[in-house]
This record gives sequence, structure tokens and C-alpha cells, in this order.
Amino acid sequence: QGGVMACRISVFLCLFVFVVVFSGMAAALGGPAYLVEIDLRGVEAPALRALDGPGFDGLRLAGRTAGTVFLHASAEDLGRLAEAGVEFDVIAEESRDLEYYIVGDDPGLEEALEWSEAEVLLDRRDYRLIAVSPPASFWIHRLPSKRRLGSADGPAAPLRLAEGMSVEAAPGVFTYSPAVQSMVDLVSQSRLYETVRELSGETSVTVGGLDYTIDTRYSPTQLCKVAGLYLKERFEALGLETEIHYFNFLRTLKSMHFPAGGAKGWSVGRNGVILHTEDSGGVWDTQDSGRDIALNDVFMLDDQRGCIAANGGVILHTDDGGLAWQEAATPTGADLNKVCMTGAGTAYCCGAGGVMLKSTDGGATWFSLPSGTANDLNGLAFVDSAEGWAVGDGGKIIYTTDAGLSWNDAASPTSDDLMDVTFAGALTGWISTATGKVLKTEDGASWREVETPVTTSLRSVCFAPDGLTGWAAGPSGAVVKTYDGGDTWSDISIYSEPTLWDIHFVDADEGWVCGNACLMHSTDGGLDWDNQRPNVRDGDMNIVATKPGTVSADEIYIICGHYDCTSNNPSYDAPGADDNATGTLAALEAAHVLRDYDYEATIRFICFSREEQGLVGSDAYAGMIAGRGDSVVGVLNFDMIGYVDEQPEEIEIIYDDQSVGVASAFGQAVDLYVPALDYRLRKDPGSRYSDHASFWDRGYPAFCGIEDSPPVNPYYHRTSDRIGTLDFDFYVDVVRAGVATLAEMARIDTTSAGVAARVASGRLRVLPNPCMGTVRVEYAGEVDPGMELEFYDVQGRLVGSVRPESEGGRATAIWHAQDESGRPLSPGIYFVKSAGESYSRKIILLR
Repeated sequence: QGGVMACRISVFLCLFVFVVVFSGMAAALGGPAYLVEIDLRGVEAPALRALDGPGFDGLRLAGRTAGTVFLHASAEDLGRLAEAGVEFDVIAEESRDLEYYIVGDDPGLEEALEWSEAEVLLDRRDYRLIAVSPPASFWIHRLPSKRRLGSADGPAAPLRLAEGMSVEAAPGVFTYSPAVQSMVDLVSQSRLYETVRELSGETSVTVGGLDYTIDTRYSPTQLCKVAGLYLKERFEALGLETEIHYFNFLRTLKSMHFPAGGAKGWSVGRNGVILHTEDSGGVWDTQDSGRDIALNDVFMLDDQRGCIAANGGVILHTDDGGLAWQEAATPTGADLNKVCMTGAGTAYCCGAGGVMLKSTDGGATWFSLPSGTANDLNGLAFVDSAEGWAVGDGGKIIYTTDAGLSWNDAASPTSDDLMDVTFAGALTGWISTATGKVLKTEDGASWREVETPVTTSLRSVCFAPDGLTGWAAGPSGAVVKTYDGGDTWSDISIYSEPTLWDIHFVDADEGWVCGNACLMHSTDGGLDWDNQRPNVRDGDMNIVATKPGTVSADEIYIICGHYDCTSNNPSYDAPGADDNATGTLAALEAAHVLRDYDYEATIRFICFSREEQGLVGSDAYAGMIAGRGDSVVGVLNFDMIGYVDEQPEEIEIIYDDQSVGVASAFGQAVDLYVPALDYRLRKDPGSRYSDHASFWDRGYPAFCGIEDSPPVNPYYHRTSDRIGTLDFDFYVDVVRAGVATLAEMARIDTTSAGVAARVASGRLRVLPNPCMGTVRVEYAGEVDPGMELEFYDVQGRLVGSVRPESEGGRATAIWHAQDESGRPLSPGIYFVKSAGESYSRKIILLR
């Protein structure tokens, strides 16, 4: 298993082999049995059309790189692929006992492969495909560049779309549509002007019923989040399905608790953050703490009642599941480190300087207890309503047998700081230390030291109800585990996580860790961890509005821009009018004018955040949709499209190998609908400075539209990047071109929208354009006898005319770019129009 089948399966291979041999294997193994690689750059259009038809919905997308997809396939699928003329490599006969990863050429790769005993299935120039047994996969997790292939139970693979462009959207297929032109003409300069004013802080806005002036959209600021909510409200006002894609949750979480082992849980941390989940962490929502302080510990008696210990003597309590957290009355201002509840009305809390508190009314009011120590107390646990233990700095261990009325010293085998304590029953307990050791008692009286494989501080310790399986965690991702009640410990550290504050397991399999920008979930006892940070509805926000397709809803087109910005004074003054209110509001304006029609394909309007910090928002989004198998066919990313340094300004469309189709589509849309706009298609895979690169990295076709590359705007990344520096004539034309491109590619649904079939009534098409001296002009519509096509220079002077020939409802004419005397015209810009009509088409003449 896992070996490479070094054979190229061609369309000429006898299908008997597949039917007899592979069908037998599939029957024996059941379901998808093979991992298959297809180089889409070698797949011809007829084969793509076949793959888009029936019979291929059993294939499952495993992952993709630029120009290549990996698929899960059954033996029957292999036969169908060969019959359709699709060449492929069978990489491995799949094993449910293995995980498959695409890894880059990272430092430490060879060591990780050696220690994990991973098998290299493919060794390409840019990556390796490996298979590894899950217990050893944490070595691979240490690598910064890795992608795990999806499972065979994932979404179906849309092969036609994985190629980069659908056959129907290939270059050279657009014809003029009055319906599209009507949408293009609806792009409003005044509306763009007003929204740029609002987003760049020139005027106030109302968001969530409150008035704001968005003086900065620097990502770390609260006003950047206000800007995101502003955009969300604007999309929702248009009637579009709008959601917030949260990402980059960066807060420190210090504690978590799932009462009674249920699916409902809470996690708290610095800056007053409270998170709550109803589904074991599938979604984490924020709850309002009302205080911007460090929340150090949370304990929930059940899914309604609980308490939080915080700095400054603050204790919060709730009796409604956290819908409202109330601040309690306490007699101290000391930092409080640990809290626990023993019944409906009884709770205890300990903290700095030996503070010990008790509540008898569910946490509403607290009074002091004599702890008998001045040492900081870090851990607290009660085994029943009367007996409890607390531990702290300097090896301090104290206990009570009378519900906290008195506390006694227990003999401690160490002077190390003690961090946490937990018990399983009345006699057996464990304490974690700041030096990586664990203390254990089996009689509730004497404690002994147990070594672990780590020397870092173990800030948290917990045990499963069986009293045999336990865990402890601390900084540098340190996690240790015991299977024998704490007598011996194994290192199962999470090497990619820098600091862990708490570990909490509800049984021997399911648990969580939290820490500095860390929230992870395990269902196999801590051997593997899934990152739940993307599930947290907090932190930075991408705004995603969707117009669902009516025919091919899984075919997705995106128009996007980043709404965050920076400057030389970013925390207070970053207007970002050109960079990138212009690109962001191109997406919003496109939504304005496209919403009134239905389209066969789905259109998403996306505003990204944290582009200025390294494409963080778009990378998170593109990674998410690639992981779930979304079929994004084309991405129009606009970044700085409103500044003109010289006339005529041209919009540069930057694309890579996989994005030729979408770039060409933009050019066609300009030629058909916005002829006054100058543009340049520039293939430049090295231009990765904007959000299009996040889509390139996942094999999605995308371009970046920008006024100049590299930017020459002198106000770029300055406090002077304001609305007064923009050229709205140029800006409007770029937005119009984006609207036309989307409308053409997504295809108006003439059945549901009631739009007449596309006709080119009285319109012109020029091919090629630019031209070198001879151009073909096509006129679609009724041709009157004696009709002429007239050619003008930029001063409006008539320089020539040609009478077209008509055939099949379409007239064509050849113009040799000569004046009436037959002399070649000078290079430059000319216009052609039908005599008697006002509509004209621009011609760029080269020599």
C-alpha cells in the first residue's frame, strides 16, 4: 500500500483490465480505492466536456496544486476516465490507516520524513506527496508548508472547473448583449463617490444604529471592524445572502470548561474574551463580559450556572448560560486565578497572595476565608462539598475538610511552583508543576513526584473519569499523557503551538487545549488535534455576499477587494481611498447593478481584511473553500483602480498560466461594453502582492486589476490617500468592465429573469484590436442598403468609410487603416461607427 504505480494510463488501454481486475479490487475494498493524479494542462476540451457529464459524480476531490488535481476514485471511475480519454496516474491504492499530505521544500522536511517514517509517493519540483500513519503525523504538523488531502467522503470533484475555466467560458465566445450593456450603464459614479467618501472617513456613517467616522481601516483597529460591518449592512440592504467569514483569531485563551461532558462549553481569556459553543466547538460565539481585563478561569456547574475568575478581584457569574454575565461583589482587589463550584449555591475562588474566597449564593457575593498562606494560589479542586485542595507557588499544598472554614498544610515533596490540581475520587489526585513534573497522591495525604518527558511548566492537568487516562499541558505546545493513572507519562506535544494555558478532556477521547491564539480539539485522546480557531466568530472579518446560481450553482465567480488599509500613521489616520476603497467598492457597486438579474452560475462579492499584513484574510478564505472543494472558476481581484498619473491611464490585468481564460474574458468585456477603457493583459506569475495570489496558490484562476504595477500613486500607504486624488471617470470604467465580465461569465438566466435572448442589435465588434494595419469589423443587426461604416480619428475627423457585406443577419467589413487617398494612417486611436448611429467602437492602430 502507498506505493506509486509507475504507469501512465492512456485512452488506448484496454478497458477489460479495469472491468475485471480493478472491479474485483473495488468490490473487495468497498468504495473509493485509489488516489489518482490528473495533470489538467494535458486534458483536451472534448475530454473536459465528457467529465462534465453524467457518470463522474463518484469521483471525490482530494486536493489540488497549480494545474493538477488529486482525486479519490473507484475502479469503475478509472475505467470511465480512460474511456473519456483522460490520462491519469494512479498514485496509491488507498489505505484508511494512512493520511496523505502535500508538503513543500521546508527546512526540517527530511528530519520530519525520517522520524514519521512517511513514504514519499511523489517527488515533484515544487512539492512532495507523502503518506504517513496518523500516530506519527505530528512530525509533519511541524512543517510550515503542508496541506492534508481531503478524505474520500468529501465533496464531489468538479473536474471541468478544476481546469481553471469552463469550456463555455473559454476565450473568444462572448457576443454583445443589450442586457449586459444595460447593467454596465447602471454603474453609478455618484454612488461610487459617496461610498468612497464614507469608507475613507470623509463623512460619517451609521453602522448598527450608531454613528461612526471611519478615520482608519488599519486591521488591528476597532474601526476596521466597523468598516467590515458597514459593508455587511450595505450588501444585506441589496437583498443578498451575506455572511461574515471570521479568521485570524489572535486572542489568548486561558481556561475552558465543558460541564458534565456535554457539547456546550465555554472558554475565557485576556481582554475580557468569553467564547461559547453549543456543538463541541463546531462554532464558537462570543459572549459579552463587560470588562477589558484578563479572565483567568471559568467553571460551569451546568449549562446555565457558572463563574469566571479574573484579575483585579473581579468575579463574573451567570445563571442563564452566559447570555448575561454579572459582576459579583468581592472583598479583594487581588488577581484571581482559579474558581470552582460544588453545588447550586456554593463556589470557591483563589488567587494572588493566598486569597481564598467563598460564595453561598451562586457567585453573586463573596467573603474571605483564612487560607493560612501568603503564597500565590494557582490551582483549586473540590472532591465533594466539604473536601478541597489548593496549590500554589513555592510548593504550597493546602486542603480543607470543612467546606473551606479552615485550611491545613499538606507535606509537599518540592519547592517548585505548583500550577494546577485535579482529583479522581476522594483519595487519588495529581498536581502539575512549573518544572514539568507531576505530583501524585493515592491516599489523600502523602504526595510523590513523577518525572515526565518535558521540563517546561505544566500549567494545567486533567484526567478522564476512569482515573487512568490523564493529560498535562504548558508552553511551547507541551502535552504529556498517561495511561496508568500518572505513574508514567508520554510526550504527545503539539509542536506548532507556542503556549498552552489549559487542557480539558470530557472523556478518554474527546478534549480541547487553549492558549495564545490557540483553540484545538481532539477526538482520539490527544494524538491528533484539529484547529478550531476558524470556527470562532471573533477576530478579523471577511465579508462575503452571494448571488446563488440558478442552473450551475456549484460554478462560482468572485469579485473582490481588500477593505483594510495602512498609512504612515495607521492606528489613527489611514483613509485608503485608492488602496483600497476603490477595489472594495467595485465589489459593492457590482452587487448593486447585478442583483436584479438571475445568473446560471453563482457570483460572490467579497471584501477581505488583513491584506496589508500578508494577504491573511484572502489566504484564510481561499484555504477554507479549497478544503471544502468549492469550484471557483474565475476571480476578479481589484486593488487600486482609481488613480491616474497620466492620460490615457490603462488598467493592468495581471494573471498567471492557469488564469488566461478569466483575464481574456475581461479583455473581451472591455472591447464589447467599455471601449473607452484602455487595458493591458500582463502575464506575471511573480506579482503576488495582492489577494489574487491566495487563489493562485490553491489552483484557482484569478487576476489582479490595478492602475499601475508597481504602484506609482504618490499617496499610496499615506495619510494623503484621499478621495480628492482619484479620477472617477477612469474608476467608473474599470468597475463597468468588471460588471460586464461577471455578467458574461456567469451568464444571465434568460428563463428565470425574463431577459430576451442575446442579440447584437446595431452593435459593432472589431477584430483584432489592437491591430497592425488591417481590421475586421462585424456589425450585428439589420443592414440597410447603402449602409456604410465610418472611421474617425480622435479629433472627430472622418478618415475613411467602408460598405459592409451582409450574410446571415451579420455584416462584415475589412478596413486597411488608410485614408481616402490610400495612404496608411498614423498609429493611434480611431473610432468606427455605423452612419447615422451614435454608438462607436474604439480601434487601437499599431504599426
